[in-house]
Amino acid sequence: MKYFKYEYWIGMQSSESTDDIDRLWMSGEAEYLKQLENLESKLSGRNYRFFRYDGLHDGYITDLIVTTEIQSE
Repeated sequence: MKYFKYEYWIGMQSSESTDDIDRLWMSGEAEYLKQLENLESKLSGRNYRFFRYDGLHDGYITDLIVTTEIQSE
């Protein structure tokens, strides 16, 4: 993943977790939230709330449908 790298997660699970790993994780989270804020106007409120407040911890996506609105001129 772009913001939450596997090595960060592994480092956080270690009994020897370091401040460096914590900083990297928090930096990734901040970058993710910044990008998400830039996408807020393009997402439905429901989807924005999901990506902002919910998550897929111990889960996986089984289906993803992407739609676009076509605006007539």
